[in-house]
Amino acid sequence: EIRRGFYEIKSTLKIAAPVQLCISSQAAGPMLLGFLRPKVVFPDCMLPKENLRMIFRHELMHYRRRDSWYRLFLLFTLSVHWFNPFLYLMVDSATEDLESACDRSVIKGRDRRFVEQYAQTLLDTAKFLLERQRRHQMLLASCLSSSARRLKKRLIALFLPVGLNGRPLVLFAAVLMLYAMIDPWIPIISDIPTDLVAVCALVVGIV
Repeated sequence: EIRRGFYEIKSTLKIAAPVQLCISSQAAGPMLLGFLRPKVVFPDCMLPKENLRMIFRHELMHYRRRDSWYRLFLLFTLSVHWFNPFLYLMVDSATEDLESACDRSVIKGRDRRFVEQYAQTLLDTAKFLLERQRRHQMLLASCLSSSARRLKKRLIALFLPVGLNGRPLVLFAAVLMLYAMIDPWIPIISDIPTDLVAVCALVVGIV
């Protein structure tokens, strides 16, 4: 029943790629893993059928948006400029924005009842993960679960008017990170003009 619901959503989203569903008792939460052979890993939890479909839609939307590749780029940049605290802030903000943008894609064109049900699904999933006492953070995993602070921010964003989606901030961060990679021996903060740093901080703070 679970697998059938997964492949129904996959067909609805017109995803022809062989994205597989793996159910594991060790899974920290619903997440998309892999690049060439992507898999949606799902914990063995009991949730209503409609909630499961929303979770599958969220994770498959991550695949459709190619968010895993964005995360890989973020991780690669951090591996080069591991010493730069500014980039850690940028990556954290970009990761949050990817999740919010994915939420927006899931609820796009839906009525308020669907949005409320989707928000409840996020809460139910977080409650389940809390009961299992598993709170793993994975940069390369596009994951439905979130920390309490991030979950609160995502829930609020669901009921706000549509503003900037995830792509502008991610592309904005990518430009700065590429600039940082020009000279890996010089911290980005010492190279970027003060007014540009201020603008970057402002954008990260309001998105």
